[in-house]
Amino acid sequence: MRYGDALGKGICFAVDPRRWLPVFIVDLAFFTLAVGSLASPDLLWPLLRTLLTPAAAPVAGFASLGLLALLAVAWFLARLWVTGAVIHQAAKGKEFRQSWRVSWERYPHQLLAMVAVIALVFVVASVPLFGTALSAILSISLYFVLQAVVIRKVPASRALGESYRLFKRHLSRVRTDSGLFVAWIILAAFFGILSLYFFALTTLVLGASAVAAFTSLGAWVTLTIMAFFLLHSAVFRAWLAVSLGSGAIALLYIVPLLGIVAASMPPALAAEAGSMLGGVLFALAADARALYLLGSIFLVGGSISTAFALKTQTEFYLQLTKKRLGLF
Repeated sequence: MRYGDALGKGICFAVDPRRWLPVFIVDLAFFTLAVGSLASPDLLWPLLRTLLTPAAAPVAGFASLGLLALLAVAWFLARLWVTGAVIHQAAKGKEFRQSWRVSWERYPHQLLAMVAVIALVFVVASVPLFGTALSAILSISLYFVLQAVVIRKVPASRALGESYRLFKRHLSRVRTDSGLFVAWIILAAFFGILSLYFFALTTLVLGASAVAAFTSLGAWVTLTIMAFFLLHSAVFRAWLAVSLGSGAIALLYIVPLLGIVAASMPPALAAEAGSMLGGVLFALAADARALYLLGSIFLVGGSISTAFALKTQTEFYLQLTKKRLGLF
């Protein structure tokens, strides 16, 4: 796959305000509603206490959390429409106006596909020991579901199957005499050593327990499986490239902002909250205007990161399906 080509197009696409501004508007609208709804100390402070110390959460904290959950659902529904439009623009850059109509027409299938993916991942993640690894593999195998729904215009059920077949089709054949297989064995052994070290350290600090052993074994299984797909799956490598690129863009915005807040935060506040992150949250909660300003700046970075991710993901999808060659 042409990683540089896809990543370069993703960056060019993401810096165009027409691509990321709709994402920002939706995010800012719901962020404004959230801040406005929780601006009262009677709601915001209990919410923070609930998030940081659930065991000692006040009743008002759960009420605030419920309100936040309703806003999150509404945000998800609105954001999905925008996501479909951006995916269409990523495939057909000149059809900006048409993209909104296309996304609206495909919206029922987009929603059904996303609900199915979330439900499947949730069920698989509950499997003991292997749940994390299996849910990660399932998520990656369904990575191109929305592209199939919007670009190919197929129903949700068929999009799920097509994304899985695309994942399966681009798995390298495993050969025990190949360098990739040897590299995987080496990585598996390395992760095994790390897991044993984690288990020994945990046992030394907290004492031997079944939880520590179970966690260490689960981590080794997950890392070993992920290493296998890193070496043998083109879709996994595409997902990794998109994740690293979009994450780097988001960090460019969030790290300086958190640094400014942490530097100006009274030490006593961090001690009261129990952690530096908790202190940052409490510091922002004490000043709603600072929370809104810094949150809005971060949303700009998140919107650019989202536009980059959707464009790059779509480019990888087109490469893997050879859409550019007119095979579909």
